[in-house]
Amino acid sequence: MTHVVNCAADYSADYHKEKGVKYLSLHLKDHVRENIECSFYDVIDFMESAKKEGGRVFVHCVQGISRSTTMCLCYMIFTQKVSLDDGLKFIRERRQIANPNMTFMAQLIWFHKRLYATSIDSVPVSPRVFLVSSHQPEDPYRISCRMLMENMYQGEKSKLLDPRCVFLVQGPSTCPLYIWQGANVLEGNLGPYMDASNHHAKLLQQHEKANQEIVVIQQGKEDDRFWNLFFSGGEKPPTSSLYGSVAEWDRLIIDLATINHVMAAPVVTQMQDYKILVDEEKKMKPRLFTYPDWNESSTVFDFEDLLEDTYLILCVRANHSEPGHEHDAHQAYIWKGGDFDEEEASNEVISVEDFKKKVLEQYWGCKNPEEQFNIQVINELFGNESDEFNDYF
Repeated sequence: MTHVVNCAADYSADYHKEKGVKYLSLHLKDHVRENIECSFYDVIDFMESAKKEGGRVFVHCVQGISRSTTMCLCYMIFTQKVSLDDGLKFIRERRQIANPNMTFMAQLIWFHKRLYATSIDSVPVSPRVFLVSSHQPEDPYRISCRMLMENMYQGEKSKLLDPRCVFLVQGPSTCPLYIWQGANVLEGNLGPYMDASNHHAKLLQQHEKANQEIVVIQQGKEDDRFWNLFFSGGEKPPTSSLYGSVAEWDRLIIDLATINHVMAAPVVTQMQDYKILVDEEKKMKPRLFTYPDWNESSTVFDFEDLLEDTYLILCVRANHSEPGHEHDAHQAYIWKGGDFDEEEASNEVISVEDFKKKVLEQYWGCKNPEEQFNIQVINELFGNESDEFNDYF
């Protein structure tokens, strides 16, 4: 091996660097809050360089299950245009335990659509917004452009443009590609942030159908064309509601001019913290059940799963730990495609009523959950689905 992609630099050192092995070391965490796609192009470039040099690349994390598999898949999607299913099948034929976590799977699905779908609406966020910041506190000088996985300005808890940051904003191909600069970007950060922004903008133009015009715009000097990307269907809110610090990003906004050392948390502590986060996220994750498989579900799905000959139940657990939501009802959305024959299906496999009963028991982990929990069963109308239902897709 001549090159190594180390996806777990918190855990594993670059042991063979002194022997001339070239490393790309990434401090990636294997949990559902990790944005791994911001490193896809770095990995692809590193692996392509190794290939041109006639080298061989070893990709590893800790167990060779999630992070390293995700990076191999992103390379295959980019260079061979394989689907996620075909790529994962190819890898599992060689390593059976390969299994990216559910958020990594979603980011791979989105990456494929970003590269090959014809419409910017292929992923359920518009516009596509990329936060420019340090990749990790343990690796502050690596500046990443991470795509936000949710729309901004969608309610009280939505993220806003943070004055401490730089953002890339990609709208339809007819609209310029914006680099937005916050008013409070640290002086020592602006140069590295802009270098990373311009580099990533070129990648978006080359591979993701972004407009060839790049417009740099400062906070407070945005025009209507910029704001229409966020508020095309309604009136723009007052200026006081347009900008705000996002606490989630505090750890990524590091003063590059004054930092003099990086101290990583002990690996054991990190792994314990992440396990708690992962367990909680798995518990709260909405799950989609497809008739007749009541004991199997998916946590990664989109509108392509709404096939006309299917019967689906989407189970959503209320988050009672959030202030003001202590008494919210859990929800079970029932969706039936226009070509699904309920009577025929019930006679051949399992009745729809039994399927519904077993799904609720499977998701909430007990017998007769409707007697123990406040579960709201919502019947969706085919072709006229509620906004709340559509938002999950």
